[in-house]
Amino acid sequence: MPALSRPMGGRTPHTPWGSSKVQRTISITDEAWELWTAAAMKAGVNRSELFEVMARSVGQLDVLHLRTGLLSDLMPSSSGG
Repeated sequence: MPALSRPMGGRTPHTPWGSSKVQRTISITDEAWELWTAAAMKAGVNRSELFEVMARSVGQLDVLHLRTGLLSDLMPSSSGG
């Protein structure tokens, strides 16, 4: 099967979502990129498809609560030992 030609910034018309994809740029930490890559590999999809699925299901998530919890896990405990 021949590879699809996808020029930078070009649209990819063949998606299961019924709309074309456009290349975007995002800024994230290296750790987040590695986690995203691992999650995509585990799911058997590419990073772009993982992003598509997560974006379409974000309404089902309490993003603020998740973010607060994740950030609080990074903070040192304030309970004096």
